[in-house]
Amino acid sequence: MRDIKKSQLISKYDIPYLQNLSVFGALNEPFLTHLVQNCELKKVKKDSVLFTEGEFPKHFYAIVEGEINIYRGEKKHDEKMATLRNGECVGFISMLCMHPLPGDVAPERDTVVMKIQNEQFASLPIFDGEQFSIFLINLARDMGRTIIKERE
Repeated sequence: MRDIKKSQLISKYDIPYLQNLSVFGALNEPFLTHLVQNCELKKVKKDSVLFTEGEFPKHFYAIVEGEINIYRGEKKHDEKMATLRNGECVGFISMLCMHPLPGDVAPERDTVVMKIQNEQFASLPIFDGEQFSIFLINLARDMGRTIIKERE
């Protein structure tokens, strides 16, 4: 996993691009700019693991470009629960509920993610409470879609 410079993100994935991703939909430019400036941007290789089974995450990832698989148990068993794509999040439910992940989480292919730390997430309502509410709605919608995918 390697960091991506913020200038690279903005040049390739500008604010209108991010606003078209479901997790960032309807968020205004100042809020998204603040989020981008305060998160970590990562390019994750296909053969890496973002979270391991049983981990209690203190952050979550928003997929900017790519695909991420959620496994039941270890990735080596290849029992996929869901594949997440651009604009979806992984790790948020476990971070919020403070419970361990049910399995490994790994990219299907090289993937670009925003890593949003618990502390950063908690500071967002101070920056802009109204926009944070919209962000929470987007995240709740994403949680619902993830649960539906897991049951399919």
